[in-house]
Amino acid sequence: MEYYKNLELENIAYIDDDGISQIEGWKDIPDYEKLYEASDLGRIKGISRLVDSGKGFYRIPDRILKQSNGSEEYLVLSLSKDNKSIKHRVNVLIAMAFMGHISGNHDKIVDHVFQNRKDNRLCVLQIISQRKNTNQKHLESSSNHIGVYFHNTHKKWCSAIRILKEKIHLGAFEKEEDAAKAYNIALDNWENHKIKPEKKKFGSIYKGVTYFKARDKWVAKIKINGKLTHVGIFKTELEAHYAFEEALLKNPGSCA
Repeated sequence: MEYYKNLELENIAYIDDDGISQIEGWKDIPDYEKLYEASDLGRIKGISRLVDSGKGFYRIPDRILKQSNGSEEYLVLSLSKDNKSIKHRVNVLIAMAFMGHISGNHDKIVDHVFQNRKDNRLCVLQIISQRKNTNQKHLESSSNHIGVYFHNTHKKWCSAIRILKEKIHLGAFEKEEDAAKAYNIALDNWENHKIKPEKKKFGSIYKGVTYFKARDKWVAKIKINGKLTHVGIFKTELEAHYAFEEALLKNPGSCA
């Protein structure tokens, strides 16, 4: 819908998605009351007022503001107040006027339901969390599950979650569903109980044992006759330790 291109002051009559005849409605934009109004069709109106030019007063008439393309295909325009002009995204202004959205709240996003960023009708906007907005973009990845991706090199399903700008690796799994389960458990623990998942331990207390992050396994290596030899990959740190100790017994004089 390109109602925003209509710069006529007359209210637009239209048929809504339920087939009902409607007339464009307007509301004040918070912080710009009596200066600008937003319509439920995504248009922005400047209200007639007197302006001091420094040499005298003159009146600005009512007018529909022209919108332009901003970054990431969002429509933008500038609003003026107290001799300061600030550029705004139109979808944010509509949400402020009709949905109680607070500009600058980085935890909430004004989202276009059908991903058309030039359609700023009230009926196609929603306010969602920053996490949900990020997750929608993630759906284009290798998995249909949020927080899950396939590691091509190691042929494993990996799971990770971002909490307070920190990415936490949750593990690598044979099955995609197990990786998704790990993410959902971590998400529930954080959102409902504020419990962050434990970070994976990448170091070991045992000599000759290291953590292999990509496969979520423990690796044992031993140096025999000056050459580093791979002992094996194990599910647990303790299993890797026992394997190292056994290799050490079979090869006296060797070291890690």
